Amino acid sequence: MKTFKQFLENKVMTTDDIVRKIKSLNLRHGGGYCGETAIEINQKVFGGKGKYIGAANKFLFDHEDIFVGHVAVEYNNQIWDADGLIDLERLESWGMVDPEDSDYADYLGWTEEDAYEVKIMKLTEDQIRKYLPDCNI
Repeated sequence: MKTFKQFLENKVMTTDDIVRKIKSLNLRHGGGYCGETAIEINQKVFGGKGKYIGAANKFLFDHEDIFVGHVAVEYNNQIWDADGLIDLERLESWGMVDPEDSDYADYLGWTEEDAYEVKIMKLTEDQIRKYLPDCNI
């Protein structure tokens, strides 16, 4: 017979349960804190069983080793961030940048098409800490 603790550990969480748990953590998001937030969600909501998924501007990541984008947690084939359940399209949108942004215009070879090309990748916690230095976990 299972103990009550084992029962709770095996209970399937609903989307509402997960969103409530995420919101109860009062996490920072945006402004470079998405990596820290993803790590906390994975550890505190999913018990470390999720995978980190990032969407970064492909040009900046491949040519300049700069991560401009967003990190979230993939768990049970769904994507989660501080807002709750998001879809891949929303995640990708964080890797798109304004082609007129003067922060990127000086990169050699930068084009308008580069601004909208996104790279989706699996990340480790070490990679999150490397590319998102505001990550204080």
